[in-house]
This record gives sequence, C-alpha cells and structure tokens, in this order.
Amino acid sequence: MAILPGWTSLVAAGSIAHSLHIAAMVVLALVVVAEGMALVYDDRKYALIGVAERDITGRRDLKQREAEERQHNEIAELQRRLEETQRQQASRRLTITDQQTLIAALSPFPDSRSTSLPYLETLKGSSLRANSFQSRYRPDGTRRASTRLRSPPILSA
Repeated sequence: MAILPGWTSLVAAGSIAHSLHIAAMVVLALVVVAEGMALVYDDRKYALIGVAERDITGRRDLKQREAEERQHNEIAELQRRLEETQRQQASRRLTITDQQTLIAALSPFPDSRSTSLPYLETLKGSSLRANSFQSRYRPDGTRRASTRLRSPPILSA
C-alpha cells in the first residue's frame, strides 16, 4: 500500500481520510436525494397511468354507449318499418267474405279461369301446381312417361 499518496505521513493520511469521509457523505446524500426523487417520480408515473387508463376506459364506454344507442335506434326504426309493412300487407289481403264475393263475381265469366289470380285458384280448390303434379305422376306415386318429343341421341361414326 505504499504506492498510495500520503501513506507514510500522519498529517496527509488524516487529511485524506477526512476528505474521503466527506466525499462518502456527499455521495450518500446524493443517493438519498436521488432515491427520494425516484419515489416522487414513480408515484407520478402511476398517477399518469391511472389518468390514461380512465381516459381510455371513458372513450371505450362512450363508443360502446354510442354503438348501443345506434343499435337501439336501428332496431326501433326496423320495428317501425315492420309494423308499417304489416299494416300495408294486412290492408292488401282480402277477408274470407271479400274472397268469396270476388269468386262469385268472377264465376259467371267463361274465361275467368285464365284471368283469375293464382290464389283464387287455390280458393276454388284446384291449384295449378297440384294439376301439374297430377299430370306428371300416377296415383301410385310413380312418374309418368314424358309426352314431350325428344331428339334421338347423336351417334358418331
């Protein structure tokens, strides 16, 4: 240890030791101040994180409320349109007495069958679809032979 300055002198060793104690206390004071500042800034960081999270949550809740309100308005509009459409359809449908009156009014005309509406045909009991089914199938459920003429298959030589 003889290479250190003032190692052999009593006055120099005391002076250097005193200076190093002062330097250690200054460094210790700086460490305490730095640690205190770190705690203050750490608290501030968590406070800012809380503010940012509340802001994000508030914006998300606002968007969700707006979306729910939009959906509620769309549902209300669709329900209103559905009720309106149902009222219009109800007014277009004939009551049973009106249907019978219409059938009775059209029955004296000979070609009323060709000009009547398909639902009038179903009211009379003969549906075009049923007639078409009956013409294609036998009563036992087997398919009848087609009456359409088919061209013969082309044979190549």
